[in-house]
Amino acid sequence: MGLTIKKMIKPGFYLRLPGIIKYRLIRTYHEKLLFKFLSKESIFTSIWRNNYWGDEESLSGPGSTLIQTEELRNKSPVMFKEFEINSVFDAPCGDLNWMQDILENTDVKYIGGDIVSEIVERNKSNFKKENVDFRRFDITSDTFPDVDVWLCRAVLYHLSNADILSALERFVESNIKHILTTNCITDSDHINNDISTGDYRHLNLMLPPFSFPKEVLWEIDDYVYPHPPVKICLWTRKQIENVLPEIRKNI
Repeated sequence: MGLTIKKMIKPGFYLRLPGIIKYRLIRTYHEKLLFKFLSKESIFTSIWRNNYWGDEESLSGPGSTLIQTEELRNKSPVMFKEFEINSVFDAPCGDLNWMQDILENTDVKYIGGDIVSEIVERNKSNFKKENVDFRRFDITSDTFPDVDVWLCRAVLYHLSNADILSALERFVESNIKHILTTNCITDSDHINNDISTGDYRHLNLMLPPFSFPKEVLWEIDDYVYPHPPVKICLWTRKQIENVLPEIRKNI
């Protein structure tokens, strides 16, 4: 089924269609077919190639614009200093639309990982700097590098519960000290519905089935209205390790 779907439409086909028709076809094709039948790599490669998010500034989506990330770009160097963070693993890293600003203004060692090979090769070509490296990486199965923090921004709410669990297990197996990740701001009775990887839902990691600790080391608002309110939060690996058995039980 997956191979048949991939042969139906050539990469970039949608980019030749006009405006709203293109956008609606892209969304329908991905949500009704790709997200249900293809591998993670194929799903996110297609999202990238066909600009699934429909954003003019960044193929990584509207959450990666400079306006959307202004607070994060301003506050990250402060956080790095406070928690003695000298190295970052940014995965998935996307197109570095906003991260390049941080890299130009800090000396932090940076490793960017992404499941989409085209993104990795493009970044390698466009961002050549000492202490900056890129690699093809699947956060649900590959071995994490030794760094101070795993930056996992605007990612987990696009993964199925099972894939989130796999990513957290790989993180806990690593030597990384902290995870800095996106958490949706919701009501206390919010339900974290499961999805097919590639899709989206509001994900409050402090609620079941994940129940991350409410004791957050560091957090800032990481959205601009009218986008849904989210914070980016810092936890230790030990905190996640402690809740992992309960997560396994609930998924």
